Amino acid sequence: MWNNHTENWHALFVYTGREHTIRDALEAYLGDEISFLVPQRELRERKAGKWRRIKRNLFPGYILLKGDLSIDNYYRIKELPVLAKVLRDEDGPL
Repeated sequence: MWNNHTENWHALFVYTGREHTIRDALEAYLGDEISFLVPQRELRERKAGKWRRIKRNLFPGYILLKGDLSIDNYYRIKELPVLAKVLRDEDGPL
């Protein structure tokens, strides 16, 4: 589904540190209509003298969504108490 170029991308500003929990809630709520993504990168981190690989969020506090963000879906997302803000451009959120 991620390679369909006809769908729009949107960004949701959410509580930092809760991106995956909120993404899971959104997928359960609207998963059939919209795809949600928390971009991550893999890093090597040294802790207590040992190297390990960890995943960190690329954009902390943001969830990307891809799909048709209709007026109904917009207001359904806005109803969720875990969402801080739907980012928009000068033409509006849709």
